[in-house]
Amino acid sequence: MDLDKYVALFLADSREHLQQCNALLLDWERSPTSAAPVAGLFRSVHTIKGMAATLGYGQLASLSHALEDLLAEVRDGGLVPNSDLLDLCFRSVDALEAGIEPAVEGQDATLEIDDMVAALNEVVRPGEEAPEVDVHRTGEFAIPVGIGAPVGRPVRVTLRPGAEMAGARAALVLLKAELLGKVSAVFPPRDTFHTPVFGGELTFRLTTSATDDRIAEVIRGAGDVLTVTVGDRLAAPTRTMGRQVRVTLERLDDLLNQVSELVVASNRLTELVEQHRDSPLEDAVGRVARLVAEAQSSVTEARLAPVAEVFDRFPRPIRDLARELEKRVAIIIEGGDIELDRSILDELGDPLLHLLRNAVDHGLEAPAERVAAGKPPEGRILLRATREQNTVLIMVRDDGRGIDRPAVEIKARSEGFLAHDQALADDDALLALLGKPGFSTNVEVTGVSGRGVGIDVVLTGFRAIGGRVTLRTNPGAGTTFELRLPLTLAIVQALLVTVGAERYALPLAFVAETGQVERSPDQAKGGPISYRGGSLQGIALDALVGASEWQQRVGHRRPVVVLETGHRRIGLVVDTLVGRQDIVVEPVDAPRGTPPWMNGAAILGDGLPILVLDPAALV
Repeated sequence: MDLDKYVALFLADSREHLQQCNALLLDWERSPTSAAPVAGLFRSVHTIKGMAATLGYGQLASLSHALEDLLAEVRDGGLVPNSDLLDLCFRSVDALEAGIEPAVEGQDATLEIDDMVAALNEVVRPGEEAPEVDVHRTGEFAIPVGIGAPVGRPVRVTLRPGAEMAGARAALVLLKAELLGKVSAVFPPRDTFHTPVFGGELTFRLTTSATDDRIAEVIRGAGDVLTVTVGDRLAAPTRTMGRQVRVTLERLDDLLNQVSELVVASNRLTELVEQHRDSPLEDAVGRVARLVAEAQSSVTEARLAPVAEVFDRFPRPIRDLARELEKRVAIIIEGGDIELDRSILDELGDPLLHLLRNAVDHGLEAPAERVAAGKPPEGRILLRATREQNTVLIMVRDDGRGIDRPAVEIKARSEGFLAHDQALADDDALLALLGKPGFSTNVEVTGVSGRGVGIDVVLTGFRAIGGRVTLRTNPGAGTTFELRLPLTLAIVQALLVTVGAERYALPLAFVAETGQVERSPDQAKGGPISYRGGSLQGIALDALVGASEWQQRVGHRRPVVVLETGHRRIGLVVDTLVGRQDIVVEPVDAPRGTPPWMNGAAILGDGLPILVLDPAALV
């Protein structure tokens, strides 16, 4: 059988299992006597071994088999875990991870894993020669079927709901079963696995002398298996799960672009109909607009993925960096189930890793220094995601020494980034300085930092996806970076406003209410305004954008849009409120010096461009 079509499945599964292995190793390192991480590691490594053996990746299978033997010895009490054994496991998982892609590219035989296999086998069997592992399809899992062996035991397998490539997974289940014996009476037929008819459940008969538990163990090695039932009385499979289909992100991008064009066309159609006042036509256009909105919502939701897919990659490299710097670090992850557009999620990894590495290198003190300062020896980094309207707020907070602003100023002056009579006014100015290309507070360039690309990469990366970064730091108490990201880069509901002849868009999710206020000169500087019997910080949009005639309007009542972000509110005074409209936000490659409150642009139904404002930057 041609196994090439299972390579993508093997890649996806192996990466997922190896990420899980790293998480379990970190748990095991924190609790060396705990049995749960060892059991989880054994299952993941066993699955990788089975998949590698099935596909003929002998070197990968040998390495995972040796690691599996070591874990089995620990699980059964034959080995007592210690730091050296844990380090060996970490290195073994790294070797597996490094060998996955070369193996599927046909380079499995060239993988240099002999020393690692020998080290694992030496721990399990000191002084003994390791047994050879036959990893071909009729190899280590094969159990001969002899006279008197049970014939044709029925087996039912149910895949997990939402399993990717369910048809390929079902075929892999049968491949696993064939390692134990002869498979027959497959239902539904194999040729239906890749059609919508297949509902994720199959039955077959297996002629083997293997025990029921062994059959279940081997079949589960195919991955994404929910249940395995072996017995004499099995009803026909029923289709109880929804149909699943695997769609590439490129296809979703194309679909999103088409829906975006539909939104623009629908807005234009609505404007034209309003000029003619034709009731039947208005009803038809209204229905089209509702259908477009539903299509937009469906496409947007289809592109969402949990941030845990990115967050879960970080504990392992942070652990390794902390050991390299001889520091003790605990990383706490919260809000991993918060979802973001896949295109945004794909760009999060590098900027976040830069922030986390900076926190370990620059922010957190060595254990002795922390104890002397009255802190616990282990530093803490909090990585949290929360949802706020149609944005996601990602926080990176450490409890380290904080940023030494005077020291940063001295370094900046010596390198020409700051004038000799200039000081940093606040944390925003500090962030702007730290984000300058080439600036670094490190005296020496190391393998960790000192090249002046950390914060610059963060700011550039997040701005490219419509994000905004803020900084708060307290000497001796730590540093917090807040990264505000749009939920999606696609279509947003906006409130359109005008200043003079210019129109601007405000994301509707940040609009708390609207009203009217008296225009005053203080609004040019963001002074307080009287609103609904109280005081509210306010600013005139025409003064903000530099309209030359704004002073002429002082004394007139004008609409105010109350923007709210978190616990902060501000009143944005405008000339008119145009109304609500769905807009397609396009990122703008803004030149240096562009105000931070400009968040992109959009094309309205009349074909004219409009600037989209960032309420978080205004508030």
